[in-house]
Amino acid sequence: MDKMEYDGLYFVPFAKENVNSVEEINKEMYEVLEDKDKYIAPTVEYALKCIEKPDALVLGIYNKENYLMGYTMLNNYFNFIKKGLSKYFEGALEKEVFDFKNIVVRPKFRGQAIQRRSIEFYFNYAKKNGAKYLISYYHPKNVHSRSNFEKMGFTVVEKVVLFEKLERNFVIKKI
Repeated sequence: MDKMEYDGLYFVPFAKENVNSVEEINKEMYEVLEDKDKYIAPTVEYALKCIEKPDALVLGIYNKENYLMGYTMLNNYFNFIKKGLSKYFEGALEKEVFDFKNIVVRPKFRGQAIQRRSIEFYFNYAKKNGAKYLISYYHPKNVHSRSNFEKMGFTVVEKVVLFEKLERNFVIKKI
């Protein structure tokens, strides 16, 4: 997959040699969080596992000046049966459920609609690649994420707990 442009953003697949940017961006973001115990950042090891999977994407989000503003992860598989969420995917195969894990934006680039444009990008990408559902999670107090998901037509279907301590709103959009 090559560099993809959407609404002024450039989505570029991470290669193994630039995956350390994930950790760098996580540190920048973590420093500005008010509620640090409510977030677990993806590790470099997790990002490497995703890079190696043929059905997953780790994308750098760049501006036209080629500056890395953030990253995002997408998997076109999801272990929804284990989490008891299969009731929301009537008849869908795992390959038809696209799960985007994170949209992490460097603090100095916040307020530029990067998250909203990334969600739109993933919606279009998932649709082109045969998805029937696009799903994600966000922290219940994250008003920006809530607003962006609502604008895109996602529905909160359930509150879930991840990693035994992180409460999240589970959102879904039928494509």
